[in-house]
Amino acid sequence: MSLSQDIYIQFLDHFSALNNSALKVLKAQKSTSVSHHNQAIVLALRDVLEARSL
Repeated sequence: MSLSQDIYIQFLDHFSALNNSALKVLKAQKSTSVSHHNQAIVLALRDVLEARSL
């Protein structure tokens, strides 16, 4: 497993544990421009938001 995949899985688990209001706060604060180092984190957040239809 690559480091990027490991980061994605860890943050997917972390974001999944948050309630909807906390996720909405993160959604409002996320930047549209992120470095390639943070791309897996943004993808995990996007996937959790999409799964919850937020």
